Amino acid sequence: MKKLLPAFAFAITGCAQQPETSGVPVTRNSIDMILNKGPRNRSRPAAGERETQRAFETERKADIAVEYTAGRKMDINIGRLTMLGGTPARDPQLFDPAELISFFNDQKRKDLVVVMFHKNIWTDDEEKREIAKMNAYFRDRGYKRIVIQQFRSWGRPTLSDIRP
Repeated sequence: MKKLLPAFAFAITGCAQQPETSGVPVTRNSIDMILNKGPRNRSRPAAGERETQRAFETERKADIAVEYTAGRKMDINIGRLTMLGGTPARDPQLFDPAELISFFNDQKRKDLVVVMFHKNIWTDDEEKREIAKMNAYFRDRGYKRIVIQQFRSWGRPTLSDIRP
């Protein structure tokens, strides 16, 4: 009973699988450790795991990675670092895509851009329009390969991969 109560407390608070990876911030460098050694790896289907690993590998190869929010703002991974409970956290700086035209036009390396859509409540038609809009936006900036991924609770599927 003594061992069951803490496990139940973790499960009820949504932290049932936290202990093994807690304290490890999720970054491009730590995601492999979390996916391969974390407890969630055992419950995830192999196909979804492979797709998520490929998504992170593609992101690491990218010249630039951009997050695209449900509010149609872009996060280019700049922003102030703050401490959140002793853990460093980034306070993202969000931009309207029109504000970043010169930024993307001036980039020297334009072989690969990865755009990661945040979780959203778009309909299928809205999502298709946003994908087409992002592909056109980055094609107009001179990018050769445009990969669009979606943050999901179970992984990160690739929604679009436009190659020259």
